[in-house]
Amino acid sequence: MEAAGFRDVHVVQKSRFEIEETGIDAYARSIAGNFDVPPEAVREAARSVLSVQVFGRKSA
Repeated sequence: MEAAGFRDVHVVQKSRFEIEETGIDAYARSIAGNFDVPPEAVREAARSVLSVQVFGRKSA
């Protein structure tokens, strides 16, 4: 964001992406089957997703 001309950039809020365990399992099986990735690696990646709210100012 700073490279785009914003200043006073900071993270306002971070929260985990909410997905039920049953949803993770279905998602993991689908991705694992399509990309030859172990299902547990997909589950771990899905649990690490964050939603981030940021703030920055840009002069007019």
